[in-house]
Amino acid sequence: MTLNIERPSLQVEVLRDGAPAGMLTLYPDDTAFLQRFYALGQKLADRQALAGGEREPEQAMQALEALAEGVRADIDETFGPGTSGMVFGPAGCSPAALAQFFGGVAAALEDSRRPLMEQYLDGEAP
Repeated sequence: MTLNIERPSLQVEVLRDGAPAGMLTLYPDDTAFLQRFYALGQKLADRQALAGGEREPEQAMQALEALAEGVRADIDETFGPGTSGMVFGPAGCSPAALAQFFGGVAAALEDSRRPLMEQYLDGEAP
């Protein structure tokens, strides 16, 4: 006997600096995945609040580095080990790169979920 479970997934190509870096797998119907992804926004805000209070340049840079390391670990926990390396490269990540990542993933999830949600929105676009 075989039990075959198919999880709908969305494959998104990642281009880093214009070159293919890999594929990111998203699970738009998996509520646990969606919850983990959207919780990353709050984690990022919390980390930014901790890092934002530094006034001295050296301490501010250390806080920014700690923020990047923490966010990368959160991304790997949500999307799987090695995801942050594939997306951002071997070390660090800029606030602009984080914004591109979160904005791109959110847009891809929204686009893939729109047909599923329209039945509940009486045909009204969000």
